[in-house]
Amino acid sequence: MKRLLIAVSIVISVLVVLGFVGMWAVKKGMSPLVDGAQLQDGRVTVVVDNTSPMPVAAYLLKLNNGNLGLIDATMDPEAKAICSAIRRMGRSKSEVKVIFCTHSHDDHTAGCRKFPNATIYAMKPSIQGNSQSSISNWNRVQQAMPGNNQDPSPPRRDVQFLSDGQVLDFNGDKFEAFALPGHTYDSAAYLVFGILFMGDSAAGQYDGRIGSAPPFVSVDRNMNQRELKKLAGRLQNRKSEIDYVTFGHQGPIKGLDPLLLWASSH
Repeated sequence: MKRLLIAVSIVISVLVVLGFVGMWAVKKGMSPLVDGAQLQDGRVTVVVDNTSPMPVAAYLLKLNNGNLGLIDATMDPEAKAICSAIRRMGRSKSEVKVIFCTHSHDDHTAGCRKFPNATIYAMKPSIQGNSQSSISNWNRVQQAMPGNNQDPSPPRRDVQFLSDGQVLDFNGDKFEAFALPGHTYDSAAYLVFGILFMGDSAAGQYDGRIGSAPPFVSVDRNMNQRELKKLAGRLQNRKSEIDYVTFGHQGPIKGLDPLLLWASSH
């Protein structure tokens, strides 16, 4: 029995070490993610949550109507990094009126609960696979929002599901949604302010290239790669509209050419 326990302990230790080595290798290959970086003349602020070994990005948007918006909300239920960025702008978290989520993984949605005045938008889960897990995730997000029976805060805003190609217009700020299933069945990309927000459906690399979603955290890597190629084809004739591509865990990459290059080689 003692030998068995020792063997199990050794195996666990090896797995932990391999996990940290793998995390280090992944981070070494990523394009740098810088908290507070400004895009599009300050209309977009990069927010980095470092509460986990892997940094998580959210993007704070200044809207034409004077309100604030978010692309994703980090894994911190208190959204401390986002709230700090808002305070540095001299603004209030109550001014966040819209949150566009790239997918339903907790490391990108947990902070939603900190913004009870915001309507949450997300892509309707794909019917190509079993989307029940995505629906369950969004139900959990909604239950965590202020305003349920156990919370005296103002009524929550239920998640508003979007369809592929849908465009929402907020006083001239147009958010165009693209279904991008594969990392999750509800993964989406959003085009706004000349930036293509990809979430975890793609990854930025140090050499300026783009990679597909990592296989070990994706529901269907082949689907992810097929959908990335489709997206590249849809946007190829619009590349002049896209100044940056951003990601959920890596820093921005300029222009659409890296995505087009990836698509042409896969």
